[in-house]
Amino acid sequence: MIIDLCKTGLLMAKAKDLPDHLRDQGYQVNVHDCLDRCDTCDLGGILGRVDGIWLAAGKKDRFLGRLEETLEALETE
Repeated sequence: MIIDLCKTGLLMAKAKDLPDHLRDQGYQVNVHDCLDRCDTCDLGGILGRVDGIWLAAGKKDRFLGRLEETLEALETE
């Protein structure tokens, strides 16, 4: 599973360790300078895309929860 993350959002949300955390779980993580959805990043949130599905959250724990929910939904399809 490939996870794309916005670098600006990671820095603003103080979650720069998130990519390494996800890689340790076996995901391929790409960190981009911008994912062109700046509303979330400008407000200090984490923005990502998993299998074409956009995810956003203000904090790392919430992002990880949304990621887990999304991955579970993808597995059941």
